[in-house]
Amino acid sequence: MQDLAFKVSPGFHTVVGATVQRRISLQAPFGVCEPSKTLNRYSQYSLSACKSNCQADYISDTCDCRLPAVPGNESICDPNKLLTCVFKAEDNYIKNNLAAKCSCPLPCDEVSYQTSLSSSCFADYAMDVFSDRMGFTRDYLKGNIVKLDIYFKTLSFLKIEEKEAYTWLAFWCDVGGAFGLLLGSTILTIVEIFDFIARNAFSGQLKGGQTKVIVFTGNLKS
Repeated sequence: MQDLAFKVSPGFHTVVGATVQRRISLQAPFGVCEPSKTLNRYSQYSLSACKSNCQADYISDTCDCRLPAVPGNESICDPNKLLTCVFKAEDNYIKNNLAAKCSCPLPCDEVSYQTSLSSSCFADYAMDVFSDRMGFTRDYLKGNIVKLDIYFKTLSFLKIEEKEAYTWLAFWCDVGGAFGLLLGSTILTIVEIFDFIARNAFSGQLKGGQTKVIVFTGNLKS
């Protein structure tokens, strides 16, 4: 019930504040959401609808009926089936953790509403006014009349969107940079090796050769 709706009591003025949250998930291989997932009882897919759909199918297969709040083509369970079959089927569904066997992946685009409730009983003056205008007794109004106000707390909404932490573009950029570094260092190493060999060979020729010194002696004539 917490996933599907909230309860209000008769004889009370209830105020509901709602906030909107949108979650966008990634598909494979980055995420686990399935955009093509459909349900046989609900037109729009969500996690809560999927769980409710699984439980309703189990109750329908076990008791051959459905609960009034669950859509479907089966007949609605009468009070006798509720007591003799439906309640036992729900207990068995929870105790044996049959919900774990249901395939309920994350929706790729889901809008959810978070609500907060506050309520107060009708004042005596309001009860007198309602009683005079509607022609009902105070006891009837306390047991059958509800005043419900629903509003959005803010006109903005929270958006949670998954992004790839490492994209193909970043991958190829890193690969190109690595190849450029490796090729550049290889060419530079080859040039340095040839330079080293050339320098050693040239210096060896200078050391291994003989140097002749010619000395001229004699008198200088003016």
